[in-house]
Amino acid sequence: MTSMIGARPGWHTDPSTLLPVLDDEVVFRVANATDPALEVLVALWSGAPDRAASLLKPLFDGDPTSLRLQTLAADVIRDRGDTSTAIKILEKLVDTHEYKPGEEVAVWHLGEALFVAGDYPHAAARFRRALDLRLATGADASSVNDSRMALNRALDLIPWPLTHTRTWGWGVAFLNEPVDGEIPEVDDESPVITSPLGLCIRVRNASDVNWQADGHGADEQGPALVTIYVDHPSRFARPQRAVVIDTMLETPSKSLRLDDAEGEILLPAPGVRTRVVVSHHDDEWNQPDEVWIDLYSAS
Repeated sequence: MTSMIGARPGWHTDPSTLLPVLDDEVVFRVANATDPALEVLVALWSGAPDRAASLLKPLFDGDPTSLRLQTLAADVIRDRGDTSTAIKILEKLVDTHEYKPGEEVAVWHLGEALFVAGDYPHAAARFRRALDLRLATGADASSVNDSRMALNRALDLIPWPLTHTRTWGWGVAFLNEPVDGEIPEVDDESPVITSPLGLCIRVRNASDVNWQADGHGADEQGPALVTIYVDHPSRFARPQRAVVIDTMLETPSKSLRLDDAEGEILLPAPGVRTRVVVSHHDDEWNQPDEVWIDLYSAS
């Protein structure tokens, strides 16, 4: 079983999909004989989500506020092919349980759903959060190992170059080391503010409306969108755009978080020290709607 992660009595986490798989149903049943959701798990982890849904319904109807049953219901929905709905359910559960007991459970299941959807940067961010929570609460070694393996797997699958488009409600994008990162104070006059472990990049504020084509020849007014392009070039090449910062960050976790107060993604860093080059079309404008970030190993 050297290729398996999180091996436990009768089941393991598949290293490719990061989902639970039954190895020995008899052993699993013995180890979980008192679990009211045993039959649901057997069906779901055996690849029968429709049967799992039928078995889960009476349990869920009897206790619809149970976090365990709500996450299990999302897993069933995910495995029945409706990953987007599963993600929405789990995002609400994460918001409800943020900084409360149960957050780690909700975050982990959301990471799985995002991974299944192929959204590896967001999945990596959730697995990072699950790992931090498990370490903080002294979780068992298997759970911690699952988190580390899932995090590394998601980071490995992130494509380069990466295009990240979204609204930025605060008009700033933080790029920092996720474990010990320092978030610099925002300066309205500077396009980029630096600290040894992080950057604060000014971008166009979502409250600044922007005309967007709706795909049918018409325009509609909505929140301003900002696109951040992140690349991991093998060799340094000075951008043809205006360089607004060329600096070094300490990245001991070999990852970088790109976020604000409303959302985050996690990206692999090329080493324990990373050269970060930020550019856009005008180095005198501190609210661009396009930003380029190039990451180089400085280890």
